[in-house]
Amino acid sequence: MTGWERFLDTFFNARVMAKYWPDILYGMVVTIELAVLVVIAGITSGLVLALLRALGFRPFNWLLIFVVDVFRALPPLVIIVLIYFGLPSLDITPSGFVSTWLALSLVLMAFAEEIFWSGITAVPRGQWEAGRSTGLSFAQTLLGVVLPQALRMTIPPLTSAPSPSPRERHSVPSLRCLRFSARPHRRSPTATIPRR
Repeated sequence: MTGWERFLDTFFNARVMAKYWPDILYGMVVTIELAVLVVIAGITSGLVLALLRALGFRPFNWLLIFVVDVFRALPPLVIIVLIYFGLPSLDITPSGFVSTWLALSLVLMAFAEEIFWSGITAVPRGQWEAGRSTGLSFAQTLLGVVLPQALRMTIPPLTSAPSPSPRERHSVPSLRCLRFSARPHRRSPTATIPRR
């Protein structure tokens, strides 16, 4: 057998491909399901945390910032291992799929929260004041005036947030600056959220 025939037999063996093709398709389906669930859970929970952070309760915000920074700093594989092997000591035994989904959702949640928060703080103070001056409450102003503008500004950084895959983790160090990417180039001194 020549080197070329050995190469073809090793990497393009039709018999082996046919044998494992159903497993490859099943793995592809599981990967797509996991990716969709992680994106939905991570982005939704990140948006909720950013909205809660906008309420301005300092002790809660400190706890929130700590949790977000922890999940942004830890590699997803470490979180997966902690959930999969750590929770059984508390009599909670998640499957591999649930452990992976939860870990990757928490990582994406942390990045999404920072991205949404930067979008909320990037909305000029005048927009807050205009909403409040028309008689809207703080929550109505946040949800009806500020959030639509913030969501539009957060689309570009959200598309480059960490993908729900541990092997894509190499891009995360460059994402540390995302919290500033949704802000205008010239930051106005009044770009903070007004108090209720």
